[in-house]
Parts: sequence; structure tokens; C-alpha cells
Amino acid sequence: MPDLYLKKCTCPYCLKTTETKRVLSRHIRVASTDFDGFIRHQGVNVYLYEPVQCSHCRFFFHESFGKLSPDVRATLQDHILSTLPVLPFASTERTIGQAIQLYKLCLYTAQVTEQK
Repeated sequence: MPDLYLKKCTCPYCLKTTETKRVLSRHIRVASTDFDGFIRHQGVNVYLYEPVQCSHCRFFFHESFGKLSPDVRATLQDHILSTLPVLPFASTERTIGQAIQLYKLCLYTAQVTEQK
């Protein structure tokens, strides 16, 4: 799909660079805004490409994640990272179902790491 490009992101856990798909800003068009503030886009939905999975350590994150404390890193290393699945579609084009699965795992890691 020509509306997507590869963006480099830094993983908050392993601090390595990973690549993920993003929507080109020139292709983002707002179709409408709902009463609750939800923005509907024309063409590719921007929200499908917000969660990221690190290709090095399997950690799921959002760009808004902050720094991880040493005790959270230890918890992730000992109990969480080994249980996270490797999703082959995390760095490709996504369906709504795949994006929902990524959001659920991203929410889980956000709760474990005590993100805002």
C-alpha cells in the first residue's frame, strides 16, 4: 500500500531501534469527527498503526511510553517478555482485528510497566 512507510522507533525496554509501518502524513485525511472526539479518517486508518512490537525483545509499546524503571525492567525480564507472542503482522499492513490484538498486548505491557 503506497500510503505507508517504515518508521524507526526506539524500544523503551531494550533501547534498540525497530521498524514499524506508519501512514504518510500527506495521506491522512479527516472524514468526520464524532461527538465523543473520535476522528474518522478517509483511506488508511491511522489508529491501526500506533502500537509497536520490538523485533529484538518482543516488547509491545506505544510511542507515548516513558522510561522504564530498573524494577519494572527486572519484572519484564523475569516474568513477562518470555510469555509475549511474536506477531508476524506487527510490522506489516494490518487489519482491524490484528490492530485490536496489538492494542490489547500494548495495554497489557502499559499496565505492567505503570505507564500513564
